[in-house]
Amino acid sequence: MPDTGTPPVGRITVQRSPKRIRRERIEGISAERISAILHDLEDGKFEYWGDLSEYMLRQDPHLRSVYDTLTRGVASAELRWHPGVTEGPLAELAERAAEHMRQATDRARRLTDTISHLIHGHCVGVAVAEHDWDRADGAWWSQLQRPVMTRDVRINAEWHATVRTFAESRYQGRRVDTADEPYRWLVHAPRQAGIAPQLSGLLLTCVWPWFLKKEAMVDGAQAIERLAQPFIYGVLPENADEKVVDALIHALENLAAGQSAAVRGETTLQTLDANSTNAGQAHERFTKYQDDQLTKALLGSTLNVDVGSTGGNRALGESQADTTILPRLLGIAQQIQDTLMAQWARPALHFNAHLFGGRMPPLPRPELVLEQDAPPVVDDLIVSVGAVSENEIRQSRGLDEIEGGDRRISPVAKTQPERGSPSPEGAAPFSRAPRKRRKLRSRGHQMSLLPTTSGTSPMSSASAKQIATVPVSSSDDPESASSAPPKS
Repeated sequence: MPDTGTPPVGRITVQRSPKRIRRERIEGISAERISAILHDLEDGKFEYWGDLSEYMLRQDPHLRSVYDTLTRGVASAELRWHPGVTEGPLAELAERAAEHMRQATDRARRLTDTISHLIHGHCVGVAVAEHDWDRADGAWWSQLQRPVMTRDVRINAEWHATVRTFAESRYQGRRVDTADEPYRWLVHAPRQAGIAPQLSGLLLTCVWPWFLKKEAMVDGAQAIERLAQPFIYGVLPENADEKVVDALIHALENLAAGQSAAVRGETTLQTLDANSTNAGQAHERFTKYQDDQLTKALLGSTLNVDVGSTGGNRALGESQADTTILPRLLGIAQQIQDTLMAQWARPALHFNAHLFGGRMPPLPRPELVLEQDAPPVVDDLIVSVGAVSENEIRQSRGLDEIEGGDRRISPVAKTQPERGSPSPEGAAPFSRAPRKRRKLRSRGHQMSLLPTTSGTSPMSSASAKQIATVPVSSSDDPESASSAPPKS
């Protein structure tokens, strides 16, 4: 990267007016034309491939549904930033850098659209967006990343992405090499071992299944029209005049359009029922097979999309989601995280080095959280032993954490309600709380009910002297009994 303190401001890429875009005609495309488009893609030309992939997604409902399942699973994930260093003298600086990128994420407009565009690049082979740098609150922020259409991107001989712009500037009508101003661009190209970058898009695997399905649907519609509908015909006398024949044909045409007809003389109308109940079923099975190929190309498994005629695929679908779909999503998310770290976090921290003492802090690590941790299960038992914190209790109820909520909750002491107090909530009706006994205390000597060392017992003569020392009150009040002075 060049050593500069300010990012490139202003906008270069401007999309062409929809009225002036000369798109490839895909409706009646042939296999030969598809082969030519793929050949251009091998040379790094994305123009007509961008038109073809766009038409595939907006024309095929099944392909669009599976594509959305793949892309939205990543685009809707929460973006977090973690410090690049957690220990050592740079740990504090790394945490500040991560906090700066968290603020940059909050300031970025339409960030979900940006991540969706990068995921689309994973499907077609490349994605380019232009940073819109702006200065606010003493720092530079990429407040917006403007997507570039796939048809306006090419890969040159140096394997650099070039973009075509129609802005009224010195760049109008020519291509701009993204390597000339790396601070300006956000370029994402999928990486697949053994496949060239421009040919790594997932939708490339779907081209021929989509084309065969498209042709089969046309043939199936024709088979239904020919074989699955009743055929109405007329019977004329052998010596019928040509005018009568023309009149009958005209009547049959009116019958097909308006469900009514008029004939003369000995002319009769008959219906030939369509006995073929399998009209179009072969094409339907072939179309279903191609749909399964499209699903496998994008998700890796069909069990998560199609239940099947017998049902009972829930367990298999959940198993396939963990073994096929989730690893694919994690792989896509990891490559997008690398792009965000290298082409967003790096220039953002470079231009704001004055916030970190004039030096480049450790790069924070982005994370697209695809799997949310389940909230902790908190019950009365774990609370009663003081093994849970306040934030853990809040998380179990779906509440946000609070500052200082890491302290352990002390168990609440269980006390019995006093006599005369209302019964606790949930107590049985007409239940009576146990009475709290008062401990009697006396200022004199208490009577011993255990044998003494002198061998006296409650029935001996010596015990009479001890009994005499026990205070006795004529009142039933225990307080008055305990307060009476002992007799000498």
